[in-house]
Amino acid sequence: MSRTRNNLDPVWKEALTAYLPDFLELFLPAVHRAIDWGIAPVFLDGETRHLRRALPGQPAPRGQRRQVDLVVRVQLKGGQQALVLLHVEVQSQRDPHFTLRMSLYRHRLFERYGLPVFSLAILGDADPGWRPCCHETELWGCRTYFRFATLKILDWKERRAELEASTNPWPWWWPPTWRSWKRAPTNPPAWPWPCAWCACCCSGGSARNRPMDSIGCWRL
Repeated sequence: MSRTRNNLDPVWKEALTAYLPDFLELFLPAVHRAIDWGIAPVFLDGETRHLRRALPGQPAPRGQRRQVDLVVRVQLKGGQQALVLLHVEVQSQRDPHFTLRMSLYRHRLFERYGLPVFSLAILGDADPGWRPCCHETELWGCRTYFRFATLKILDWKERRAELEASTNPWPWWWPPTWRSWKRAPTNPPAWPWPCAWCACCCSGGSARNRPMDSIGCWRL
């Protein structure tokens, strides 16, 4: 894995950390409306280490998976607290244990905090047929079922005009991603995502006209 590709993962994390309200406002407006943004979200950076333990019955993973995990504690408008788990699957290869990992992540967070958990998988691949959304086990009439939310970047390609008209900074991540799939559909280059977004926001494309110097995209 090249150094350039490795640098995409922290850029994803920094972007979600700095622009979480914008992200939820555009792609999950109902979730955005339910959160009390007057109380600052708390990013639980240390939790990702606990989440990424080896799967039961599986050997410890070799190397680094192309994924980004972010756990955020938020205050809801009703007064209660909740956890938001954002899991970004950067690599394009299918993972046969993906739904199991999502289920375990949610279980581990609930076990640790006892709070409701909203789990979102952000899929950055170009395969329209890969849409994991739930994990189910059943034995002798005993059944467990877990369904998580998904955001498929590919689905927004048909809504490109809407994205380009938006003043939200997040749509600027999508078009370069779609162009990269045409060049290398099984292993798209990482660099266009943050660089295009940086160029937009630094030129005043963000709705809030906020500088992007908090995002370390120039490391690429």
